[in-house]
Amino acid sequence: MMMQKSIYILVLLTLSYMVGEMGHFLLGATSRDIAREVGYGDKACFAMENGTTLACRQRKDETSCEIRQEGGGQDCKWDYTGLGMDYQVLTGPAFIAVFTVSGVIFGITADYMNRLRLFGCAVLVYS
Repeated sequence: MMMQKSIYILVLLTLSYMVGEMGHFLLGATSRDIAREVGYGDKACFAMENGTTLACRQRKDETSCEIRQEGGGQDCKWDYTGLGMDYQVLTGPAFIAVFTVSGVIFGITADYMNRLRLFGCAVLVYS
């Protein structure tokens, strides 16, 4: 009976850890899309559907990036990368501050509340 409970708790903790790590991974995986919507981070030259990636990566400023093709179409566009100082602040100090403050709050709450229920609520809210 005790062994089954230990395995159940281990599986529950492992699954909740995996869900939390997926949340961390999503920030990096969707950074470029979020940056383009919100407008943060450095800018660089990106290939459009008809452009070649190598030709666009070699262009380092907005003027050279937006040179038109022979047919009048544009093969590259100047857009946000989702990297740079803004991204570093978002994933570094801001991330640490949120976890520090929430960790203290959850620690104090755990002294007064049933820890199993607190853990269950935290997994539901943060997942």
